[in-house]
Amino acid sequence: MVSEEILIGLVGGLGVGTLITSIVNYYLENKKQSRVYEQETKRERYKALVIKMLVVLDPTNQKYVLPIRPDLKTLEDWKKEVEAEWFNSWLFASDEVIKQLKSFLNHPSTENYGKTVIAIRKDLWGKETNLTPEDFKI
Repeated sequence: MVSEEILIGLVGGLGVGTLITSIVNYYLENKKQSRVYEQETKRERYKALVIKMLVVLDPTNQKYVLPIRPDLKTLEDWKKEVEAEWFNSWLFASDEVIKQLKSFLNHPSTENYGKTVIAIRKDLWGKETNLTPEDFKI
């Protein structure tokens, strides 16, 4: 027959094990949700950024975002908007995206645009690419 002490020990041990498992599962699920939210935020910010950068390169691209941002009228408005995105990117972007975006702001060019987009792709998906800045010329 099992003694009361052993029975109490087993029940107590199972209770502590269940509690620890619940805490670990909660922590892991919370961390997973945080990563999902971060990824969604990055994707949305980056989608807006690449279009704003295109407008800086060629103001005729404004037609793609004019219905959404009619308040941005001049090239200088668009440059300031990209600069604001750069400031915001300090909170979530990879170091490489921040550096490439700064290069684009200082010298807007198709090459710097392509380098920034490549850095964004790597930050979002963690994959290497065979694309070059030339591949992003329109």
